[in-house]
Amino acid sequence: QATFARVPKGTAAQVFAMNAGATAPEWVTAAGQTQLQVPLGSFAAVGGTPVLASAASGWTSGWLFDAAAQEDIACSVQIPVGWASINVYIWELNNGAGSGDIRWQVNLKDIATGAAVASGGTSTAVTVTADSQNDAVKRTIVSGFAVTAGDLLRLFVSRLGDNVAD
Repeated sequence: QATFARVPKGTAAQVFAMNAGATAPEWVTAAGQTQLQVPLGSFAAVGGTPVLASAASGWTSGWLFDAAAQEDIACSVQIPVGWASINVYIWELNNGAGSGDIRWQVNLKDIATGAAVASGGTSTAVTVTADSQNDAVKRTIVSGFAVTAGDLLRLFVSRLGDNVAD
């Protein structure tokens, strides 16, 4: 007859896993997510007339922003367990033959339960030089923005086409 032993409970952010020797289970600290990719369809147009459409002659899709106006897209995501700060990257593709500079702005707000969603936040703007047509480029827009795991993150991305720097 088998003898059963009760396993003690783990602590916050721990998972039950097999030990390195594969001889017994143990509680370990969860590695957690290191990257959260927000799908294009999770964003909504909230300013101007950006369009989610085919890009690069149909080889991919993306949000198309007007080069002469401010246009904004936004979404909200839950901050994963174990995260204390985030970086925001944009994959950018020059869908036209235009050249020159592009002015991006990202507004972030960590929203705790009961907090206002529609106001405040922290904005960061960068000016970058447009790459060749149909070349994909990963741009770092924000680094080290403090967040609280489990909260909601409001993310606004704007192309400031009407800015003198664009």
